[in-house]
Amino acid sequence: MTDPPEHRTLGGIVHTYRGYDPVRFPPPTAPPPDGLGALGDRLLATGSRRRFTPEELAEAIRIPPEAIAGLGPSIDALLAELEARRDRILEMWNPSPTVEDASGRVDDLADPFVQDRTLPLGFRDRFAREV
Repeated sequence: MTDPPEHRTLGGIVHTYRGYDPVRFPPPTAPPPDGLGALGDRLLATGSRRRFTPEELAEAIRIPPEAIAGLGPSIDALLAELEARRDRILEMWNPSPTVEDASGRVDDLADPFVQDRTLPLGFRDRFAREV
């Protein structure tokens, strides 16, 4: 039996960490954070086991904005959804007949005042214009 020949070429899997910034991110070999470190520090500082108020919890937990950037829809997506919903409602319920009917009723109710000859002319003209 012969010995296998020696390999002089490099091989294997090479891992690269794209965008790795050692100042902002822990190294890949660091243990994962437990998420309760800040609360433990607060317990050590206060020496009490009482329940935290919501304000104290919000103050103790620090979440960087990058961590929640993709959690919800953007403002533009919400506006687009609301505009689409408005368009669907307007397609189903046409407001034009209601607006015309209301306008006609206002004109009918105001007509006696506009035609009343006992009112001063300036008042009648302005009233008719406003109606």
